[in-house]
Amino acid sequence: IHNGLGIGIMVTSANNVKVDSNVVFFQHIGGIWMKASNSTTITNNVVGGMGTRYWSDETRLDEIVGFNFCNKDQNCKNLIVKNNIMGGGERIGFLLPTISCTESTASYENNLAHSVQHGAWILKNNLLSGCEAFKNFKAYKTIEQGVLTYQGYSELEVSNIETLDCGRGVSLMIGKTFDTNIIRFKDSVLWGQTDLLPADTGSLCVESYGYWLSAATNGGKVVPETMLSSLPYEKIMSYSNWFTESKATNIKFKNWGSGVRS
Repeated sequence: IHNGLGIGIMVTSANNVKVDSNVVFFQHIGGIWMKASNSTTITNNVVGGMGTRYWSDETRLDEIVGFNFCNKDQNCKNLIVKNNIMGGGERIGFLLPTISCTESTASYENNLAHSVQHGAWILKNNLLSGCEAFKNFKAYKTIEQGVLTYQGYSELEVSNIETLDCGRGVSLMIGKTFDTNIIRFKDSVLWGQTDLLPADTGSLCVESYGYWLSAATNGGKVVPETMLSSLPYEKIMSYSNWFTESKATNIKFKNWGSGVRS
């Protein structure tokens, strides 16, 4: 599926749907989306080249997301997302809701985003309370965050993440007031500089960080697939929260050199 002005594949208000082994590229808005559906399995798909395409004299910014699941506060049960690749896009690779911290890691497994602005934005799952988790994701060469979240969790655990050459690395933020906020980041590998050409010193090189930010504020942000503000996602005018713990455990930093990579 390619060269369309909309979404390549959309699943909505359905149950027991399997989307497997599709290739979607050069779409105007998105690759594979799902909303208001249960027991959906998304496996072995490739999405690429998501970017803005305009009608004549049209100047709007449209939604641009490769894989977009359960966004806009839609409740989805039993979602499985495995072995998918998003390669090349203006905005977000994956929008995925959290799973329970006690849920099997097999729900999300071996998904990869590269050459996008943000690799994965972790969505609040309205069906969960207590500890929420996001696991098993790879992000390579993102302009900004490889993994990003800024929604209303009280306890968030992110694990088994691998990033490489990501502008703002992994950025885990809570945007809501609770008596106690907990952010856990563990068992992950953050790669810095890969093998570069000798001339790799020009304006196309961005600053790269491994672990960019861990914070909690009273106010969070919804996920705008369109760029509603010129400020990056982590810039928000809000008071800080009290009683926030942030713990990083077994995080490996590899191939971090000097200069603009930290």
